[in-house]
Amino acid sequence: MNETLKTALATALTAATEAFDAAQQGQFTEARQLLTIVAEQLALGEGGNAAAAACRGKILRLEVETQTLLDAAPVDLEPANLPLPAPRKAAAPVYLTAEAWSRVRAALVALGVDPLKRDAVAAEQEQAAQAAAIGRNSYAVKVAQRLTLVARVEAAALRGEVDAANTAWDRLFDIVTALRISELNARRKNADEAERALKLANYTAAREDSLRIRQWARSVQAT
Repeated sequence: MNETLKTALATALTAATEAFDAAQQGQFTEARQLLTIVAEQLALGEGGNAAAAACRGKILRLEVETQTLLDAAPVDLEPANLPLPAPRKAAAPVYLTAEAWSRVRAALVALGVDPLKRDAVAAEQEQAAQAAAIGRNSYAVKVAQRLTLVARVEAAALRGEVDAANTAWDRLFDIVTALRISELNARRKNADEAERALKLANYTAAREDSLRIRQWARSVQAT
C-alpha cells in the first residue's frame, strides 16, 4: 500500500469513527462535516491490496451507520432536499427553519449581541481574508472567512433575515470542514507542534461556534 493511499484511508477511518461517535451523541452538524472528509479522502484512497479493501469496508460501514443516525435527526436541522443549480463537492446544503432561527435570535438578544457590531466584525474579517489572499496564505484566508461567516450568521439572525442567515450558515459548513481537513492533515503529516496546536485551536473554535448555534436552534422557543 503506497503512502498516499495509506494516509487517505487512515484519515477517512479517523473521520468516519468520529462521525459515528458524534452522531450517537446527537452532534449532527459535526457528523455531517466529518462525513464530507470521509468522502473526500475515500476518493483519494482507491485501489490497493487486501488490507486497503478491508479498511475501506470498515469505513463504509461506519459511514452507513452514521447516515442512518442522521436520517433520524430533527427535521428542522436536516439538510434541505432542494435541487442545486450546479454540482458541488461539499456536503449537501444545510438550512435551519425560520422557527429555529427565531430561537437563535432570542439567544443572541439575551446575550446583548449587537447586529451592527457583528456587521463591523464581518467587514473587518473580510479585509483580513483579502490581505491573506494577496499574501497567498490560504489557511489564514479560511480562518478569516470563518470569523466573517459567524458574524454574518448572527447579524442576519438578529434581523430575522432567514435566507441570509441560511446562506452564511451553509457556507460556514464548508469552511469548518476545510479547517478540520487542515487539522487532520497537520497531524497525519506530523507537522511541528506549533502548527498542530494552531490548527487544532482554530478548528475547535469553529466547531464550538457551529455547535453553539445549533444548540440555540434547538432550545425552547422564546415567547
